[in-house]
Amino acid sequence: MTRNFRIILFTGIVAAILFSGVCATGYAASPLLDGNITLTKTGSPTTFSEVGEIITYTYVLEHSSNYEIFNISITDDLIDNVNCPETYFSSGTITCTGEYAITEEDLEQGMVTNKASASGQYAVDDDGCCGCGSGYDYYDVSASDSFTVSAEEPEISLKKTGSPSVFTAADQNINYTYAVSNTGTVPLDGPVTVSDNKVDVSCPAGSLAAGATVECSASYTTTEEDVANSFVRNTATASANGLSSNEDSFEVLLETTPELSLTKSASPGSHTNPGELITYSFTLTNEGNVTLSNPFSINDPQVDEFRCAFPATLAVGESFQCNGYYLVRNSDAGNTINNCADATATYQGNIVSSGTSCADTYYQPPAQEPPPPPPPPPSES
Repeated sequence: MTRNFRIILFTGIVAAILFSGVCATGYAASPLLDGNITLTKTGSPTTFSEVGEIITYTYVLEHSSNYEIFNISITDDLIDNVNCPETYFSSGTITCTGEYAITEEDLEQGMVTNKASASGQYAVDDDGCCGCGSGYDYYDVSASDSFTVSAEEPEISLKKTGSPSVFTAADQNINYTYAVSNTGTVPLDGPVTVSDNKVDVSCPAGSLAAGATVECSASYTTTEEDVANSFVRNTATASANGLSSNEDSFEVLLETTPELSLTKSASPGSHTNPGELITYSFTLTNEGNVTLSNPFSINDPQVDEFRCAFPATLAVGESFQCNGYYLVRNSDAGNTINNCADATATYQGNIVSSGTSCADTYYQPPAQEPPPPPPPPPSES
């Protein structure tokens, strides 16, 4: 007997056909109240990745009655030939097999679903008891099941981390780690590579098995531009076997320490007479690790006049100088002139203040005029 078998794949659906109201087989004396036949279909492998790959299907036909099922046939909507060892059985199971070759269309669709149907017959004595008459009534039985195999899905993912998470200046190292994972169902041929927009990344040689992860690494040295930007952000993508991962970024922030210093000096260092001019020099220096900006200010309540051209910005380590002038008062006579000042700058809208710096101008009494010379001695006559 030639049997044609076809398959549409839906997983785990077992169809059973119940039959009842007839007597038992010729080997039983009472009618069978109900019986059933079931078909369970499975496939191996459960995934595929290329055209021509063979899927082997197994069809298990089972019934638990005492009837002999005969003229058994299994058809599959995708397979021409399903091979069964027997065409009849009394009870238990019969296992049949069939093969299917993956097509280009299957790859495009990403799955193959096919359905199998089993059919057969059993006979019952037409007098309602088995073995009591010469005629038999014949009854059809059938069952079906579906199974699905899916295309293997190659997939690669990337997770990027870095250490340390902050930096404070240029010329500091940041070490990056790139975890490249095969999150798909098929191995990925090497080499595994990572492309980063700031650094060259080193990865281990070899392929990447399904479910496996490899770690790649790179190192970056911060620059003055990074300090000015207050962060380092870079983005990477992993690749293997022509497949690219998600993009992943990592950001390292600048740990900011805005700091402004002020030094002050006076020239000359002493005064004697009212109206003398004292010149004060103020030097402002950016001692922090971020650029400071306008507005700058110097607070010195004693200076009569300032001459200062404030810059728009003050880079890390840079300085600028201002001058102030003071005329000695009558009230300063006999006293040391102590003059203190402080300065401010701005960082991201916040005021940055310097410490207080002072300069002393000491009182120098005027020089004493030398006493007149003694008169000459009287002359002798």
